Amino acid sequence: MTSELIAILAAILYALSFIFARRGLRYSNSATVTMVSLMVQCVIFCTAVAIHGLPTLDWNALGLIAIAGSFQPFVRQMTYLGMQKIGAARSGALRATHPFWAGLIAVVLLGEELTLRVFLGNATVILGIATISWQGATVRMEASRWCVLLPMGAAFLAGVAFPLRRAA
Repeated sequence: MTSELIAILAAILYALSFIFARRGLRYSNSATVTMVSLMVQCVIFCTAVAIHGLPTLDWNALGLIAIAGSFQPFVRQMTYLGMQKIGAARSGALRATHPFWAGLIAVVLLGEELTLRVFLGNATVILGIATISWQGATVRMEASRWCVLLPMGAAFLAGVAFPLRRAA
């Protein structure tokens, strides 16, 4: 399977997870949706390990992966709570800023080179989020404006986790 196809399938599954989570939020709360989501992820991971076996890991890599993985419950909780408070479309668009944060952290903290591709990629993310999020003045949020910090916080934590995974 080519890496492009894997990326497209991952994006489709990510979008589907947002749809299912939003439907689940109609009948439950963000904590329950987070727990169910994490349990499903564990089942899928255990199935993959059962089929392919456990890969050999360096202890340093395992530590970095564990740190990055420890963010996941918080990322999901903030994502789903944001979805519940400000809606899936707004929350999803704000949550999708994680590549910007990952790129910024990789360049500033990890010393990665700011190439034209990285810059254009980050600029495209910001432009895309602005385009998706733009709505006329007649649209008002029922929730507090502070609720936008939930998906933004989730995006930031995800942005921190990506460079950690890459370093691992």
